Amino acid sequence: MMAPVRFAARDPGGANVLATLLARHGTLFSHDVWTLPRATPVFRQSGCAPLEFAENFTPAALAAAWRNTPAALLLTGTSHYESFEPALWSLARTHGVRSIAVLDSWINLTPRFAAGRPDCVGAVDEGQRAELVELGFPPDRILLAGHPWLARVAATRSERLANPPPPHPAPPGGVNVLFVSECIAADVAQGVNAPFGFDEFDSFQCLHEAACDAAIPVNLAVKFHPYEDPACFQKRLRELRPTPAVRVIPLPPETNPSGAVAWADLVAGISSMLLLEAMVLGRPVVSVQPGLMREETFIATRRGFADTLTDRAAGKIRLRELIANPAARQREMERQASFGKGTALDGDRTILDWIRSQLPA
Repeated sequence: MMAPVRFAARDPGGANVLATLLARHGTLFSHDVWTLPRATPVFRQSGCAPLEFAENFTPAALAAAWRNTPAALLLTGTSHYESFEPALWSLARTHGVRSIAVLDSWINLTPRFAAGRPDCVGAVDEGQRAELVELGFPPDRILLAGHPWLARVAATRSERLANPPPPHPAPPGGVNVLFVSECIAADVAQGVNAPFGFDEFDSFQCLHEAACDAAIPVNLAVKFHPYEDPACFQKRLRELRPTPAVRVIPLPPETNPSGAVAWADLVAGISSMLLLEAMVLGRPVVSVQPGLMREETFIATRRGFADTLTDRAAGKIRLRELIANPAARQREMERQASFGKGTALDGDRTILDWIRSQLPA
């Protein structure tokens, strides 16, 4: 039997991209899947049975597993946390196997390749291709792969928006606002991300104050990041002044992200992939980054399709308008619609052509 094409991911984002590719084309070649625990459920939901390694894996464990089951090619996601993918790129090179990393994000490119580099990279768009060249990747090793996950979201938009179940029981008649949190405070404290000038709760608090100022019923749901410890956020929630008109709803981890987006009238956050999914699904999106002191991390703002609110006072005024005024939300939806059309590029063919070109005839 021919050695498999190996797919591997540490993070849910990378897993989404690779699992989407497998769900569409996995019958075209023999394959297996290697994961760390947070990526495993994504592949399982797509019908794969991954070989899962412990979060504190060792290179020796990876090497032993590779010797037991050699691979013909390696396709991975990327991460700026533990060096799972870089360890596999190195291992593949040792065995004379070609590798490609398919990017699922526009940010933190440098740390994603700090511990090693694959033979090729799948860029999301032309702008990212240029950034990868600046990082030292040869142009002929960069493939325009698009974003298979966002392409899948776009293709299934009607299905995802049809009769969305509420992510949590909420009284009818209010404006539904979804806040998409991130684990900024913990990442900065651990030194795995540069300081932002604010953290996730600062962003939420700006949104909460604007909701209170809107003086209308608001259901304000919080979708926590998979790597975030909700206890820290919820402790600070208890310190906020209660406002009867604003109901804060912390969502449980198992909440379906697409369902939460479909439920929302407005989606706010920082730079999470879920914000981009919301734009593709036709929901108005705004990035709230009060006191930002580093480069812009929200790609939709960098491409000119959305707003990042960095001044706290001005940001609260704008958020209050978006919460209270349906027409303001509609204008944002119309402005952001072209981002979804342009970004959800389906680059499956590019990746499949690369796989075919590397496998024996």
